[in-house]
Amino acid sequence: MINSSEQAEAATRLLLLAMTPPITPANNTEYGELLTRFSTDPDFKTFTRAVARGMGVQIYTGVIQHGLILVPQEDGFFCPQTRQLSAQHAISRARHLLADQSVIIQQQCTSRSSARDPSLGKT
Repeated sequence: MINSSEQAEAATRLLLLAMTPPITPANNTEYGELLTRFSTDPDFKTFTRAVARGMGVQIYTGVIQHGLILVPQEDGFFCPQTRQLSAQHAISRARHLLADQSVIIQQQCTSRSSARDPSLGKT
């Protein structure tokens, strides 16, 4: 019989591996073994789901051959907040605008330099 602390450690490890994007059951033996255990051991599956609920995520149980799909619960720690998404979008947009302005300024400076000195830009 598996003790509860080993069960908790294995369930938490499975969820951690599921949250690590580059890791898949195909490229990580431990993840593959834990995923097999999750799909074949009903007690481990129940325990893992309880740990996930405690973390504020749900396990989507469609096809799990490529790994667990975790969905954040509404208002949970892992659920992105609208204001966070808005702030990230605003920062991203500001960076794009600054990059666009930089290109425009560089083009204007180059065209002004070429206008003053016709030999510039000729090879």
